[in-house]
Amino acid sequence: MFNERMLNALPPEQRDAWLKQRAEAQAKNLRIAIETKRWFGYLFVACGNGERPDAFRTIAPYLTDEEYWSLLGAVWTEYDAVIVFEPTPWYVWEELFTANRPKRSHLMSRSERRTLRGLPRSITVYRGCRAGFELEMSWTLSPAVARAFAQRQTMLLNDEAYVISAQVRRADVYAYFNGKKEREVVWQPSLDTAYEIVETMTGQSSVAA
Repeated sequence: MFNERMLNALPPEQRDAWLKQRAEAQAKNLRIAIETKRWFGYLFVACGNGERPDAFRTIAPYLTDEEYWSLLGAVWTEYDAVIVFEPTPWYVWEELFTANRPKRSHLMSRSERRTLRGLPRSITVYRGCRAGFELEMSWTLSPAVARAFAQRQTMLLNDEAYVISAQVRRADVYAYFNGKKEREVVWQPSLDTAYEIVETMTGQSSVAA
């Protein structure tokens, strides 16, 4: 299993040799994917978690519109920014979610689309994150889910984390996903988006604001 954090713990020469072999293998995997159009296998078997966003951008021109949106939803929901060494920047995700391609309905399931349509025009959303990561794209309708994410980051990264809340217009939401029962709302806050710290997580303790 490809693990970026373990890779970066290797001595430089060993890491560089591994990366060279990895690049050669991935170039071959990409050629096979383009020839066979087996996109799912390429993204979720050949590519590691942190490699998938760039891999998806590479194959995007070859995808039908239905494939583009359904695979983007899968890549996003399986992506875990906590375990990758260099998380994919928000502007890359924004580019993908705002692509000028038809048949966008394939991004979400029918029930997810129905839930999104039924939300109020102004939505209260929550996020569990560390300082400096407040204005990223993954939020949730559930304070409990946000708290679980904050706790996970505190445990894995040994760092202080927060539960924050903000208001978002339904019209600004890119997607709603609930396949993992996380009630996730995907949107891109602006630099002047106001948010409130609901709870601070430190080690084994938490402090409500």
